[in-house]
Amino acid sequence: WIGNNNNSNIGVRKMIFNSNKDILVSTYDRGILYSSDAGLNWQVTNNGGGEQIVNTQSGIMLSSAFAKSLDSGKTWISFSVPWVTGWHHTTSMVSVVDTIFIALDDSILCTKDFGNTWIKYGNRILGSQRINQIIFINENQIILGTDIGVYFSSDKGITWQPRNTGLINTSKKINNLIMQNDNIYACTSSGIYFTTDYGSQWIHFNSYNFQKNVKNLEFCGSDFLIANYSGVYKVKPSEWTNHSSGIYSLTPKSISSTSNSDLIYSSSTGLFRSQDSGNNWSEIDLNI
Repeated sequence: WIGNNNNSNIGVRKMIFNSNKDILVSTYDRGILYSSDAGLNWQVTNNGGGEQIVNTQSGIMLSSAFAKSLDSGKTWISFSVPWVTGWHHTTSMVSVVDTIFIALDDSILCTKDFGNTWIKYGNRILGSQRINQIIFINENQIILGTDIGVYFSSDKGITWQPRNTGLINTSKKINNLIMQNDNIYACTSSGIYFTTDYGSQWIHFNSYNFQKNVKNLEFCGSDFLIANYSGVYKVKPSEWTNHSSGIYSLTPKSISSTSNSDLIYSSSTGLFRSQDSGNNWSEIDLNI
């Protein structure tokens, strides 16, 4: 396949859709890019950029270069976070009802007033490790995916228990966790695992050789798409098929679905769109 040379290889950290279904992209060196026409045209709305960006009930929040937007990402207000000096590496950020949680390496902070005040959530996990994903099962129960495995708390993070039964040692780096109904899927350094009991037992999805270092997955009807450094694959219980046609940058960040059922694949060098359930992809030009 041949790439679109119009794209300037803009590195993408994170991509979301705001409440109006506009696209917001956090980049490595261009700040926040905003498109209100499905990616045809872009404008820079925040020069600072950041690592994590998330929709909340109150607006959009950006981490690392901490800022928030009250108008769907068009303008931004900077704010400070206690215990953080300057630009700080944040590995995960989620919004649950009226509370926003951010992971700063191995600890979690939260705010209930859209960043005006912050408190520490629970206790740090024992040992030195990075939190890559946070999933809330309910108000009290939380699951973390880290660089050395999965941790579970039933008391709002006061105590943590490892939940790695079924994960082989090379699979304990958890790149992402995705909850679908009552199942949780783990994207790991050795493929996909899933659990039906909140991590008490993990089951390897299957043993295809190319199923390594899975970065993310997105559900597509009864199937799902996974992204790893070998490409994009459509997954059925007994079959994996490569669906990377049109993608030339196999450095995945995420796969997301839009309101009109398009799929967006983000990589460290740009965005790609599929309008046929992942069968074919075309590059989205991020030039301003």
